Amino acid sequence: QIGEETGTSGVEVLFSLLTRENGKVNILSFNQSEENLRKLLTHPLCTVISDGFYVKGRPHPRLYGTFAELLGGVVRDKAWLTLSEAIHKVTGKPATRMNLAARGLLRPGYHADITVFDPTQIRSLATYEQPVSTPQGMVVVMRNGETLQ
Repeated sequence: QIGEETGTSGVEVLFSLLTRENGKVNILSFNQSEENLRKLLTHPLCTVISDGFYVKGRPHPRLYGTFAELLGGVVRDKAWLTLSEAIHKVTGKPATRMNLAARGLLRPGYHADITVFDPTQIRSLATYEQPVSTPQGMVVVMRNGETLQ
């Protein structure tokens, strides 16, 4: 689209962007079907994490919305997983898989990483146009027992 608007080839636009941004360029690709996503999320080996990261400009909406979308959109709205299955896929399961000692479960002596949310209200408000949007339905988030703002 930029090439068409500027009368430049796509390859020239690409190299111009890469040069101007010192190689720090992200791509957005829409290539996942809902059926594939359902099969992935419901597979017993699936662990849910987010690869959203901070960037100059607008980040991907998953940076703010991954877990709220899982708990609201996938669990409550689509009923692909139970709430306990989804919570395990984002807490104990990845902590165990990544060998994170004393994390991922609520146990004495473990780090108090706790999120309190309303399962009837939790939802992602992050969009491609407004990606920096705090999820709805979050009550409190704690890391190591400290409340985050």
